[in-house]
Amino acid sequence: LLKDNNSEIQKAAELNQLEIVYCLLSNSTRVSENLFRNLEKLEKVVIPPSITSIDDNAFMNCALLTGVVIPHSVTSIGTGAFCGCKSLKAIAIPSSVTTIGSGAFEFCSSLNQISLPFSLCCVERNLFAYCCSLETVEIPPMAEKIKFEAFYGCRALREVTIPASVRVIEHNAFCACEALEAVNVPPSVEKIEVGAFAGCRSLQNLEIQATTKADNEFIMWGGCT
Repeated sequence: LLKDNNSEIQKAAELNQLEIVYCLLSNSTRVSENLFRNLEKLEKVVIPPSITSIDDNAFMNCALLTGVVIPHSVTSIGTGAFCGCKSLKAIAIPSSVTTIGSGAFEFCSSLNQISLPFSLCCVERNLFAYCCSLETVEIPPMAEKIKFEAFYGCRALREVTIPASVRVIEHNAFCACEALEAVNVPPSVEKIEVGAFAGCRSLQNLEIQATTKADNEFIMWGGCT
């Protein structure tokens, strides 16, 4: 029955029959893994309040997707959920979301506006890698880690706010953020790993506390590894 329902959802989505998609999704509690993957004509989706989870790769490579409405019933967004949605410019993630999987917005090359939920405790691996239009981001106040290549290749990123909750900035986290000019690392940060700010050509001011352990400076500032 679930497979039949998913098949009907995919058929409606291919025809951009959004009301039918909404009605069929209302019979589910999750947007299933790969459900809309590679549906290149899909432009908009309104997710009904019955949904609590957007699963892995659910909207991967929906090249024309410009808008998604996520309700407050959703608590998790899976790995690669919106990866490769290159027309997606903005998305509002409700405060109900507590986990966002790795690479969820990787290769969203038009994404320039996003608000992360306060309850997010980790910025996952490759979360915004190659989001080359993203200009500013505020790390949520409960986040403890900015993981491997989280913002890799965000060439337009000018400003990032790191809260006092963050303890570790991992390998290549901000590598190749060419427009990034200044970063204030709070005293809560215990370690900055290799290549964290490598390739940040515009970076002129990086404030690091004496208590923060930073890996070899040459590697930290050098080319992306």
